[in-house]
Amino acid sequence: MHERPDIHDELDDPEVMFLPLAAAPGDSWLGLDAGVFARRIPDFVHQVLNQGQVGPTAMLELQTATDSGPVTWVQFEAPPDRDEAFDLLPGDVDVRAIVSGEIVPVDGGLRLEFHVYRDDDEDDFVTEKVGGVVQLQDPVTGLLRLARHLARVLDIEFHEPPQGLLTRNGAAFRHFLLGLDNAMLLSGDLEIAVPDDREALMRPFADALVLDPSFGLALRVANATTAIALHGARLDQEAVRRFLDRCYSAQPFDGEACVAIAEQLSDMGDDERAFAWLEHATHLDPPPPRGLESLGLIMARRGDPGAARGLWQKGLDVDGHPDFFS
Repeated sequence: MHERPDIHDELDDPEVMFLPLAAAPGDSWLGLDAGVFARRIPDFVHQVLNQGQVGPTAMLELQTATDSGPVTWVQFEAPPDRDEAFDLLPGDVDVRAIVSGEIVPVDGGLRLEFHVYRDDDEDDFVTEKVGGVVQLQDPVTGLLRLARHLARVLDIEFHEPPQGLLTRNGAAFRHFLLGLDNAMLLSGDLEIAVPDDREALMRPFADALVLDPSFGLALRVANATTAIALHGARLDQEAVRRFLDRCYSAQPFDGEACVAIAEQLSDMGDDERAFAWLEHATHLDPPPPRGLESLGLIMARRGDPGAARGLWQKGLDVDGHPDFFS
């Protein structure tokens, strides 16, 4: 799993479309944001199934019509039936299945039920259901179990996420879900009004990393979100630098994400910050070969060929492929 794809890429011929889950409002949520859970848990599951690539699944972002007042998120109080679900698809999207469902708070957790609707013309179709309870203290473990089951039902090959990508910290995961929700607001793909303090929309990702520095997906999605927002002029460079500084202070463990951030900072002309991220990455265990290569190049340009050769040799030892290191 890598960076979050652009929403337009995601909708490029997916096989399976995920919809937001139904979540009835009420006091039973005990201060939790039902809408964020309803939108971002299926979003997370679809990303797990895709392994960070474009397809075979996609997440449909649903917003209210512009002629019915201020645009906001569509929220279901009950799952749509099969026909209603397929009617929600854009006219140019044709999928073999839709995944809907519902989410309900229970003592110490969330009860999830996914509904799988297939695209067939038979009148006696069967709605396949995949459900279970995930614990708020560690929701990812339960969500992975449901994702494996969904993959079998949908006939999608499932790959276990690599170690160090996800988290078992429930509070960190909740911050991450809020960050995913905010990332959609910063994407420029929706007509929902964005708060004036756009920089604050990024903070949940940093909060997740403070709680769990090993939560690699939080850092990867955060970096992709800042790149998209910067490109679309929805965040300026100073806001991005401040946010990435906070992420750096958490001393994250995901070396590949650290290298990607260094590359973005270098593109912004901030070579000192880029150097700091690369240096941090090369002290991780194991260090990312791409980071060793990049830091070696910087050391060579700074007139320290001995340090450069040492970094490149270390890269060879870690990666095992000669490629650049010679």
